[in-house]
Amino acid sequence: MRKGGSKVLMVLAMCKEPMSACELSDITGFSIQRVAGYIRSLKSRGLIRKVGNGYVLTQRGIREVLPIMGPEIRKRLKDQGVPLTVRIKRTKIVSVKNVKKLADLVSLIPYSEIDEVVEQRILRWVEEILKDPVLASRLKRCLNCVRNQKDILKSSLKETLYTRLNELKELSKEYGEILNGKIGTEYRYVSI
Repeated sequence: MRKGGSKVLMVLAMCKEPMSACELSDITGFSIQRVAGYIRSLKSRGLIRKVGNGYVLTQRGIREVLPIMGPEIRKRLKDQGVPLTVRIKRTKIVSVKNVKKLADLVSLIPYSEIDEVVEQRILRWVEEILKDPVLASRLKRCLNCVRNQKDILKSSLKETLYTRLNELKELSKEYGEILNGKIGTEYRYVSI
């Protein structure tokens, strides 16, 4: 499989919901035309299918990524080796090592500093240390949508972080159960 196609496949494997070609383009950094080519290739090989306005893994696609995704998802839930350190109100320094603590940290950041801290510190940590392009994309979208409304921004950021945390927990559980044979790959998208 070409490297770009496997990147698209991995991004789809890290999400519970169908993802559009535009979202895949934003997250992977590939042009929409390139993503469309990867989608055609992955669909023709039976690894993904279209559901509504987005794409999801097929049973074959899940089996393809299963050996890699379990550890990848669990890695994002664990404490990271390099903590995110943020100065709060210019006096207190707070250090976090995982997504749950990061979500708790957001409420401590003053409104006057929230967008700066998210742009300059949190996004960089999520991209470089946590290596979660899905979360990074969602945080950027959240920041761009409600940047001027600081109170809404804080609650939106917390919601985005907790939603992603729960999604990672569910994916970790599902991939573990599929890998151990407790459930079949067809279980993944029954509710869609």
